[in-house]
Amino acid sequence: PISGVAESAKGFGNAQVPPDEDGIYRRLSLIDSLDSRVIPSISLKVVSDLKSFKSIGWPQRKNMQIDGKILPLDADGMMMINYYGGTDTFPNYPLAGIISSAFQIANGEEPQISPEVVKDKIVVFGLAAPGLYDMKPSPISKVYPGPEVHATVMENLMRGDFIRPFRAHATFAVALFSSAVASLGLAWIATSWGVAIFMILVLASIVGSSFLLFSNGIWM
Repeated sequence: PISGVAESAKGFGNAQVPPDEDGIYRRLSLIDSLDSRVIPSISLKVVSDLKSFKSIGWPQRKNMQIDGKILPLDADGMMMINYYGGTDTFPNYPLAGIISSAFQIANGEEPQISPEVVKDKIVVFGLAAPGLYDMKPSPISKVYPGPEVHATVMENLMRGDFIRPFRAHATFAVALFSSAVASLGLAWIATSWGVAIFMILVLASIVGSSFLLFSNGIWM
């Protein structure tokens, strides 16, 4: 880091968030290692310092413990990001406006942006202009600012708003049951209309159950 920042900063964290194989930003690693050193994500570091976490453990690959509370992870040990909406879910202000407001306050003038908007808040500095290549596709938005990804993760950690991935054995059981029901139904139903209606019902039940689980914080 820049020496002035390095000397003044309370701490550092990893700001990299890799996309999934399809290019969508759904998950991130809260803890990584570099040269045998443990490196927290910038989101975890900020929230940990603010809330004064006493202990962070990783007893299982699929679970992290923070002060004794379980934070669910997926099979790869990644946290699934619980997005709250599309772009501009969080208030954002142009840096030029912040700087000009500081000059206005110094000159005794009414600031363009009131300092109250950042009082007692976590403030994320980042790039959001399209030409600066920090726009990410999220599950609910084709273009989502990179800084808001970190803001979302911080909010998840602050609120405890976690998505629990459906476990592999449960997913296998659902797939096996659905396949068995579909096979038996197709074997018993004689008409093409009956087959079509039956398949629609099977697909609707799978999609419906997925939405129902997601509304309760479980991703299948």
